[in-house]
Amino acid sequence: MYAFAPFVRTDQTSAKQLIDDITMGTLVSMASPDAEASPLPFRFYHDTKTGQNRLEGHMDRNNPLWRHLEQNGRALVIFWGPNCYISPSRYETSPRVPTWLYQTLHIHGQAKIIHEAEWLDTHLYDLAAHLEPAQSGWSLPNVAPYKNKLIDGIVGVTINIDKMTAQLKLGQHNTLPDRQKLYKSLRAGTPQEQLIADQMERLNMVPDTEKT
Repeated sequence: MYAFAPFVRTDQTSAKQLIDDITMGTLVSMASPDAEASPLPFRFYHDTKTGQNRLEGHMDRNNPLWRHLEQNGRALVIFWGPNCYISPSRYETSPRVPTWLYQTLHIHGQAKIIHEAEWLDTHLYDLAAHLEPAQSGWSLPNVAPYKNKLIDGIVGVTINIDKMTAQLKLGQHNTLPDRQKLYKSLRAGTPQEQLIADQMERLNMVPDTEKT
């Protein structure tokens, strides 16, 4: 991924945060010439003993992607976060041109397909625990017999990560007056724009006097 230096993050903390927030990534088999790709939910893990970072996910057994990965395990996973168009009118300074604010993460690694029911069971419990609202009243153990029937229809995938590059283009390269005006506009904007404003706050890209 081409990434302009001011927006690049390659650290584990940024990658984990983006994956926790986005969850759905597009898994691309690097097998050539018949590459396959599918959007799948993922979890990020760090092995403190080995230092290895990895992704864990699953897919339908009817999905041809897993067979491609068994033949050639090289994989790319692309995560897309909130993004929005930015009009030049949203800046204090002029002249400006239209641009786009966004967050994306590209992960390269070696994939392994997993068929074991025990692994899949643990993976599904962890994924549901991460995503299910605490107040929903639903839990996977309550539907264990139904879940067990479905496990035969999926396969798991782990990806040992070789490289991870995040690009966070959130207007941080602008002057203070431009960032102030941009943030106010995003905070009062569409749901996607408000999510961008949230990320600007989280990453300390907004002056304290502008936070609401």
